[in-house]
Amino acid sequence: MNIRKTVRNLSNTEVTNIRNAYKTMMGLRDTRGYNYIAGQHGIPGNHCLHHERFFTNEPNARLFLPWHRAYLYTFELYVQDAGNNNEIAVPWWDWTSKLSRKEGIPKVFADKSVGGMPNPLFSYHMKVPESQSPRRPLDEDTKRDPGPPSRLPTLQMVNRLYSIVDYGDFSDQLEQVHDAIHGWVGESMSEVDTAAFDPIFWSHHCMIDRIWWIWQLKNGNPTSGIPSSLLDVVLAPFSLKVRDVLNIYQLGYDYASTRVSVAF
Repeated sequence: MNIRKTVRNLSNTEVTNIRNAYKTMMGLRDTRGYNYIAGQHGIPGNHCLHHERFFTNEPNARLFLPWHRAYLYTFELYVQDAGNNNEIAVPWWDWTSKLSRKEGIPKVFADKSVGGMPNPLFSYHMKVPESQSPRRPLDEDTKRDPGPPSRLPTLQMVNRLYSIVDYGDFSDQLEQVHDAIHGWVGESMSEVDTAAFDPIFWSHHCMIDRIWWIWQLKNGNPTSGIPSSLLDVVLAPFSLKVRDVLNIYQLGYDYASTRVSVAF
């Protein structure tokens, strides 16, 4: 089972492995490449699910969390394939940590270059031709304009989410925190069209997924609150259904420092 760690606790070797895998993906211009998988979120795929109820007659019909778990899981498989290493795991960015609220974006993502070479975790050149995206073709580097670190969410804010019992309410409130981080990073991350092209997107969503998993553990049931009518919904463009992504142990990963003795 792969263990996802906070980005600040990665070893030098782990950081190098992730950088090399991202770099390899970014050099591929086919369906194995970074441009392809990142493009499934906004431009040109436009598959992401945000701020909506899948069925209006279901009070807890939210697919924001399941869809992004499927997306992050699929991306991680791409990274492992590119790095020729099935033990590579996407790290999470804990924006509630004291260091993040002091320094902002972690150095791993903030350094423009490493060893005299461009840092693949700093930015990515988006390339989507007009034939694929008539409304908005892309041919530019991702950019950031982060706000003051002190405005990042606090641990206390996240801890309050764990006391929410209703899944729909929890999903909505976590999504609001999620939105605030996208806005805080700014520029490419602040737009649905371009957010997933920024390499920090994946570690931000890893944090969101981790918070959801901790909430699931605290509730003692990975399907807690999710309407049965959603369980067989396919999380397009992936073949995974909602029921397939509810238990991360079955997906083959876990989060460091979040293990709870719960039998699912």
